[in-house]
Amino acid sequence: MKNRAIILLSLLLVVLALNGCSGKDTKVYNYIFTGENELWSGEYKVDGKVTFYKEDGTLKCDSNHLGILTVTYKKDISELSGVKDLSIDYDTTVGGGKLTEHYDNPPDQKTFTFRDDGTGAFVTNKDAIIKVTVTVDGAPQLLELKLNK
Repeated sequence: MKNRAIILLSLLLVVLALNGCSGKDTKVYNYIFTGENELWSGEYKVDGKVTFYKEDGTLKCDSNHLGILTVTYKKDISELSGVKDLSIDYDTTVGGGKLTEHYDNPPDQKTFTFRDDGTGAFVTNKDAIIKVTVTVDGAPQLLELKLNK
């Protein structure tokens, strides 16, 4: 995934260099990806900024992003009362994350939130499909989050 983002950024840098990029060119991104299956819904909000500029004749780039993933169980929380193990994995074009929970008592929440941010990081492509896998007691369930148009 990261290799694809690096290749895309490299191509963008070459195109900008060939077109005589001068000064600073800043792109701001605000995307919301959503999706659901029978039991879970997900939303991934990403805000980012990429600035291209020339310094000493070299094209450079500064970037940052903030991504927030929220995954929610759609049914009553009481239906999770027998759950012993729950994990949520997600992958974006620029990274991902994982949450693993083991329960001795029934879960007391049905909404789980992840936050990823960074500088010098790439911004998730608007055409990306964010893959989220919720695994409950060994049974995986896939959600695909797509840009909310």
